[in-house]
Amino acid sequence: MLKINPLLFAPSPRNISKVYDALKKTGYDRLYSKFFTEEIAYNLGRDFFLKHEEYTHFVICPDDLLVEKKHIDALIKNLEKYDYQIHAGVCNVDNGKYKDFLCITENLPHPMRIMKARTDGAEPIVNLIGWRHYAWYPSDYDFTDEPIRSVYFSGFAAQFISRKVMETVKFDDDSFVNHSPNVTGGSIDVIFSNKMFQLNIPLVVDTTIRMNHLAGGGLIIPGLETDKGLQKKDYGSSVEGKIGDGQVRFYRANKDTYDLIYEEPKGVKRKWMMRNGKVIGQLKDK
Repeated sequence: MLKINPLLFAPSPRNISKVYDALKKTGYDRLYSKFFTEEIAYNLGRDFFLKHEEYTHFVICPDDLLVEKKHIDALIKNLEKYDYQIHAGVCNVDNGKYKDFLCITENLPHPMRIMKARTDGAEPIVNLIGWRHYAWYPSDYDFTDEPIRSVYFSGFAAQFISRKVMETVKFDDDSFVNHSPNVTGGSIDVIFSNKMFQLNIPLVVDTTIRMNHLAGGGLIIPGLETDKGLQKKDYGSSVEGKIGDGQVRFYRANKDTYDLIYEEPKGVKRKWMMRNGKVIGQLKDK
């Protein structure tokens, strides 16, 4: 039987107490990249994981996903038997339009978004349309014949990634492919799924392991007045968040105290990309 020692990783621009409490109760070590933009947060987590060879798997636990001990234990049980390079559960896409769909697809979503491409802060790129589409599995899909299956896209529902894969690939957002290399992007899961497809590494999910994704009902965006402060969003729990003053925090199993692994210099000012009075991304440092 394989020995699995996971590091639970939460890229976290917010503090959602019931999500934090559930992850603590799993009884596994946790790493939080707090208050960084997405690509930076993920790669800081990757850097820590690669330096700590005692961990066998990097487990992505988004900060608005309720991941419980039973979910982690069930995924570990599968891995002890089958040694998948990538293995995850499933969750609802959101609590709005796609609440009755799961975060896995029957197609491979394209890296290019279906929208006019963003600008890089100078000249706009006009009429450039992407091809991204999500063919979500409905939550009532009959998985009886194959409850554990490979999918083209998996939305990081407690996704276990083996050390071998983590050593091979880094995390990228979708800014470059959307012709906005100087603006932060998102969709780390889309780009990661595309990389796995290119490397012929299956994304294996257990559709019986279902989690609650708290997303929906509006975007959480950076505040305009300062480099801190996100719009507050009520997920049925206290929520605070910000972008800026980033920290990487390591928590031993079951502990509330943490070791500060890395801290962003204080007072870092953010430059935001605007369109029609709305924030659409942060300008990257050159």
